[in-house]
Amino acid sequence: MTPSIQRDFQKIVELNPDGLTSQQVIRFFKDHGIKVSESTFRKYVQLGLLPRSRRVGQKGRHKGSKGIYPHRILERVWSIRVLMEEGYTIEEIQRGVMRFRGRIDDVERSLEDLFGEFGKELNGPRFDSGTKKSASRELRDARKTAKELIRRLEGVEKRLVETRPAAASDEDELYAARASRRFF
Repeated sequence: MTPSIQRDFQKIVELNPDGLTSQQVIRFFKDHGIKVSESTFRKYVQLGLLPRSRRVGQKGRHKGSKGIYPHRILERVWSIRVLMEEGYTIEEIQRGVMRFRGRIDDVERSLEDLFGEFGKELNGPRFDSGTKKSASRELRDARKTAKELIRRLEGVEKRLVETRPAAASDEDELYAARASRRFF
């Protein structure tokens, strides 16, 4: 990974704190000479290699909504492309490296949605300032705990990937290939 790509990654994250659209992800890779088409992107999502987007309403009348993906989607697309260049098939990647990733993403997305709903409820007019203050503090603590849970689950996933028995199979080589990289 070049310093230029890492800088651009940081820049796109700063400019889009809520996440990225599929078009932004595709454009990011195109700008770095890596072809990722809209149909390929959708296929990766359908196969569970990439997390599903969350729908976010756009401001204005009749504007609809757009799908927003977490920033880590850039690393995921990058890792899929690198593994494919090394000769791994989508099925091998799906069966091996990305086996737990989708489930962890689902947990994280569900928690984010739940926290968002709590936040909206808490900002409603029916709570006094004391209740809002104490509930906000609890919600902040719960968010920290949730982030720690996701971090720990990712650690378990990483450990499972790194400590697979050394058998002569493509799946084991795939785990080792992923474990040896840090993309962003």
